Amino acid sequence: MDKSKKKLTYQDLFYIIVILSQILPQFTILFSDLCLVFATLVLCRFNKKLIIFFTPFFIISIIIIVFKDQYFYKLILSTFRIFFVLNFVFYLKDLSAESSKKILLFTFIFIFIFTIGSNILGLLDSAFYIKFLNYWNGEFRYVSRINMVVAAAEVPGRFSSFFPQPASSGFWHACLLVLLFLIFLDRKKIFLIFLICIVYFSGNLSKSSIFQYFPIIMILYFLLYKLYRYPKFNIIIFSMLPFLFTTLTFVLFNDENNYMYKLINQITGRRFEITGNHYQSFKDLGFTDYFFGYSFERVFSYKKALGDNSYLTKLFIGGIIYYISYISFVVLSYFYIMDTFCKDKLDKFTLSLYFLLMSLVEIGLTGYSQPQISVLSLSLICLYFNYKNKVHLIK
Repeated sequence: MDKSKKKLTYQDLFYIIVILSQILPQFTILFSDLCLVFATLVLCRFNKKLIIFFTPFFIISIIIIVFKDQYFYKLILSTFRIFFVLNFVFYLKDLSAESSKKILLFTFIFIFIFTIGSNILGLLDSAFYIKFLNYWNGEFRYVSRINMVVAAAEVPGRFSSFFPQPASSGFWHACLLVLLFLIFLDRKKIFLIFLICIVYFSGNLSKSSIFQYFPIIMILYFLLYKLYRYPKFNIIIFSMLPFLFTTLTFVLFNDENNYMYKLINQITGRRFEITGNHYQSFKDLGFTDYFFGYSFERVFSYKKALGDNSYLTKLFIGGIIYYISYISFVVLSYFYIMDTFCKDKLDKFTLSLYFLLMSLVEIGLTGYSQPQISVLSLSLICLYFNYKNKVHLIK
C-alpha cells in the first residue's frame, strides 16, 4: 500500500481542526461560530444553491432588524449559524474516500473519548465536573456578575458531557447512535454494538427526553418508513412538528386536568404549562402579531418569553412569515443534502431520521442550528455518506 495514503494532508488537517474546534473551550463569546465563519472565509466558497434558498430568510431578517426592531439582532443573527453549518458540510463532498475516512476516524475517536470521558468525570467527582463545565462553556465569565450557572449544575444526577445543558447532550448522544447504527448496518462490525452500548449508557446520564425516547422514535419511524418510503415528504412533515405540536397543545390541551396536557408536559420538561413562559404570550397574539411578531419590549414584558420553544421564538420575533421563510430554507437545504450525499435507501432513512430528531428538539430548543452540535453531528454523518459514495465509485 502507498504509505502516502496513510498521511494526513493539509486539507485533511484543516477539516479536522474545524470540526474539533466545536468541542474546544468557549474562549470568547460565540467562539465555535467564529471558528466556523473563519473556515468559510478560508475556503472562500459559498454554495450557490444554498445562497438562493437562504436569500428570502436573510432579506426578511434584515427588514426586521432595520425597520421593525433593531434589538432583535442578536436573536436573529444566531439563526444565521445554520447557513454556515450547511455551507461547510456541502464541501465535504469534494473530499476523496481516503480523506473522508481519515477525517471521520480521527475526529470520531477524539470526540467519542471526550464525550464519554466528560460524563465519567461527572460520575467520579460531580463538584469538579461542575467547575469544568462552567469553565469549558465560558460561563466562568458571567458567574460572578449575574450568578449564572450551566443547567447541569442545577440538576443533581444529570450530566451533559462537555455541553452547557443536558438537552444538548441528549441530542448529541442520539446523533452518535444514529451514526453508529448507520455504520453497523453498512459494515456489520460486532465491536460497534459495544460502542452503541457505551453511548447509550452515557446518553442516559443526561436524562434528556430526546434521548430517553430515542429508541421509541427510531422504531416508530422505521415502521413508518417501511409503509411510506418518501423521505423528502417525511422531512416536510417533520419540519411542521414544532408548529403543530405547540399550536395543538395550547389550543386543545390547555387544561391542567387533561391527560394529554400532563403527558406532553412530562415529555417536554414542563415547557407547555399554562402557567409557564409561553402560554400567555401565545394567547395574546393578535392577527397583526401573528403575521409580524411582537416588539422587543412587548416580548420581554412577558416572563422569559423566549428560549424554550424555537417555533414561538421566531413567531414572536417576526411572525409566521418570518418562521415560514426560515423553515423553507431548512427544508430545501436538507432536500439538497439528500440529493448530494444520499445514494441509497439506508442513507436517506438515516438523514430523515436525523432530521426528525432535530425537529423534535425544535419543539424546545433550537435543533437545526444548535451551536456546536449541528456542526459535529451533520459533519460526521455526511463524511460517512461521502466515504460510502466514493468507495462505491472506486469499486
